[in-house]
Amino acid sequence: MAARREAALAFLLSLLTAGLLLFSAGARWASGSGRRPVAGSFVHVTGQVTGRSVAPVVAAAVLVAVAGAVAVPAAKRVGRVIAGILMAATGVAVVIESLAARGTARGRVYAQLPAGAAVHTSVWPWVAVAGGVLLAFSGALLALRGPRWSALSARYEAPAARAAERPTGPGDAGTWDALDRGEDPTA
Repeated sequence: MAARREAALAFLLSLLTAGLLLFSAGARWASGSGRRPVAGSFVHVTGQVTGRSVAPVVAAAVLVAVAGAVAVPAAKRVGRVIAGILMAATGVAVVIESLAARGTARGRVYAQLPAGAAVHTSVWPWVAVAGGVLLAFSGALLALRGPRWSALSARYEAPAARAAERPTGPGDAGTWDALDRGEDPTA
């Protein structure tokens, strides 16, 4: 029963992470406003930068998190280990890029505004960092504990894969299956 709870935790954690990263990538990471002199008066100017423009790995990590959620019930032992390692590596990349992109976002907004403008950084880069940590954790859980979890049954496999696993000698289930398909096992 503990294996089922671990699998459910990894599945839900991967989906939660995908949601966090999706919202974080589309949100405004930095914004600012200032006044620019134009023809003897001042014009109010605003600027903003989203996470998608300064941290593209965050947006791409959404797909990795969703693929990890799919790998929990669908993949077998080696597939789960590979998916978990990719998720953990992507989570680390998200953390590194989010921390670096926080300053980049401020710089890009400053470039859009006149000198002396006020620029504010939002909480969304930190949400992306939290999403990266969760992605790394769920990937590690999938890689380390995933091979012990049960996989989908063989009935979800392609018919050719199932036929290769069946015994085909006389008097076994393979003979009866051949009769069901209309084949003559004595021919």
